[in-house]
Amino acid sequence: MPAFIAHSFIDGLAKLTTDEQTAVKAAVFDFQLRPEHPSFRYHRVHGSAEAWSARINRDIRMIVYQHDGDRVLAYVDHHDSAYAWARRRKLAVHETTGAAQFVVIDERVETEAWRVEHAAEAADEDTERPFAHLADATLLAYGVPRASLALVRNASLTSFLDVVGDTLPDEAQEYLLRVANGETPEVPRRTRDPFTSPDARRRFYLLDERDQALRRALAAPWAAWQLFLHPSQRQAVEADHAGPARVTGGPGTGKSVVAVHRAAHLARTRGGRVLLTSFSRTLAARLAHDLDQLLDGDCATRERIATPNLHQLAMELVTAHEGAQPSIASNEAIDQIVQDAATTASSGSFSPAFVAAEWHTVIDPYGIHALSEYLRVDRVARGTPLQPLGRRALWPTIERVRALLREAGLRTWSDVCWQASALLDADGSPPFDHVIADEVQDFGPAELRLLRSLAAPGRNDVFLAGDVNQRIYKPRCRPSRAGLEVRGRTTILRVNYRTTEQIRRRAERILDADRGGIDDGATAVSLLAGPEPEIRCLASVRSEIDTIAAWLKRLVGSGYRPGEIALLARTNALLENRARHAIAAAGLQCHPLSSDEEPPPSRVAFGTMHRSKGLQFRAVAVLGAEEGEVPIVRVLEKQADAAAREAFLELERNLLYVACSRARERLLVTGVKASSRFLAASCVAAGRSSECGS
Repeated sequence: MPAFIAHSFIDGLAKLTTDEQTAVKAAVFDFQLRPEHPSFRYHRVHGSAEAWSARINRDIRMIVYQHDGDRVLAYVDHHDSAYAWARRRKLAVHETTGAAQFVVIDERVETEAWRVEHAAEAADEDTERPFAHLADATLLAYGVPRASLALVRNASLTSFLDVVGDTLPDEAQEYLLRVANGETPEVPRRTRDPFTSPDARRRFYLLDERDQALRRALAAPWAAWQLFLHPSQRQAVEADHAGPARVTGGPGTGKSVVAVHRAAHLARTRGGRVLLTSFSRTLAARLAHDLDQLLDGDCATRERIATPNLHQLAMELVTAHEGAQPSIASNEAIDQIVQDAATTASSGSFSPAFVAAEWHTVIDPYGIHALSEYLRVDRVARGTPLQPLGRRALWPTIERVRALLREAGLRTWSDVCWQASALLDADGSPPFDHVIADEVQDFGPAELRLLRSLAAPGRNDVFLAGDVNQRIYKPRCRPSRAGLEVRGRTTILRVNYRTTEQIRRRAERILDADRGGIDDGATAVSLLAGPEPEIRCLASVRSEIDTIAAWLKRLVGSGYRPGEIALLARTNALLENRARHAIAAAGLQCHPLSSDEEPPPSRVAFGTMHRSKGLQFRAVAVLGAEEGEVPIVRVLEKQADAAAREAFLELERNLLYVACSRARERLLVTGVKASSRFLAASCVAAGRSSECGS
């Protein structure tokens, strides 16, 4: 008799204590071998034809469903809570999709949903109902149970987010939220086996006593990502591509999860050598940790996968060739050298700001060392034309920059990456068969070209994961310019697993304000719901500090641990002058994100927006989100021309978006006197909540 474990079982397991979890895990393994063992003492759940309880100890119960010869470990909790969960749900096969799903049958939930909806709309008969136009056949194709058709059709977006959506299976919530975003989602074909349809596989996992993945997942925290993949995630993981491919999506959509799973999949099924890498040392270390979790016990597969960050790998290649490690110039050193070259060179018609822009966006990223190369290069990253005559006039200054770097014994990371690529190309024997790179939006031309050189062109050679809306370091660079053509081989992830729908919508308005849409068409939806973010304009820094301190006190008083909260700002000065004082005023201690250590549960994390990349917290306050600070006006004013200013503003807008999207449940954004232009609307009088960005 086949047996499955449900995503909801993992959710219940996570709520138990460590000792309780240990007892449950032992019972799961026993269940795999002998599901009829007398020690389980099965009892039918009153009022359910298919739900049974299995005893773990005096208080803990597993809920087991039996359906047409299949058994499903559905939930686990303390006795009363487990029974209450089972009484509210039945296991059914949807009449249209053919997918197995849990259907909420508690009439009180549906009655409450109906009451909330109509109470909210009683004063406004014109409230928009985004699903009213959908026919029964369409709603059924989206996985909506027949009993919920009228409820969904009459729901407003607010009532759907607050109540109605929670009564539906995940795929129905997802499809309907995409409809609310103006999309017409495609639905998978019906499958014969209700547990193998794409939608069912996101919540049911086949139990097999030989399956080490289950053992590893149950033994580790955050286990759900190891077992349950969204259909689009699984497609990206298992796809067989004729060449380079890409996965993209907004924050929290699981791009890194896909990267880790794909590395393991290729190492297992294709063999050969696999590289799993990223832009920064911190993110590469996190990928390695997740890979260790996923492959714990599978040493043969793990040994085939290398996990250095890309710059580290480039440095190792160049050092091995030269016998000494290159010295990398700091950003400050480069800026000073460019300034010195621009002020001493004969090409006085070009300002130091213009030379700096040309160096940082054209010369250094593309590894230009000769005038002939400069005359040919496409300066699309600059956005302003410079005719051959102008390039010839500027070239002596560029040569002076190169000379000053050589005299100081310094190189840039782009130099090292270009040299590593040249060494690999000359050798003709790439070190890897498959390359998977995460956070590629922050890779420049040199880094992308190095990725191309690390694996020979062929099937499943290079796989890119990233989101251009989270690009906060480098100018835009199309992968195709580095020989990585991904057209026709791109998967877009559209389900956000990190943040509530309310936070996701508000964060994406930051990007929508001037662009008129999200880049790459990667708008996502979230199946989580929560309170609306708070956007506050305050009269003074003192008022902002007091507001954040009161917010911190409320969160901790309501059960949040300090380590689940982060304060983020654009600069270190804002952190020292505002964030640190707010944390102290709340009677709490702080932990800087600049430390390599994880924030302890007893301390509030605080750091720059850049430092928050790749992290998530239950609650986030973004402070100092005001004109002058976001964007930083003093840096904006130094930009050489309109194109450079626009490029800088795009990075600053993305940075605020990244910071806001670190929040899972609660988001507070504060500023003093004048709200950031990226929040797109004026704030009300000081001290009052505003709806900036609406």
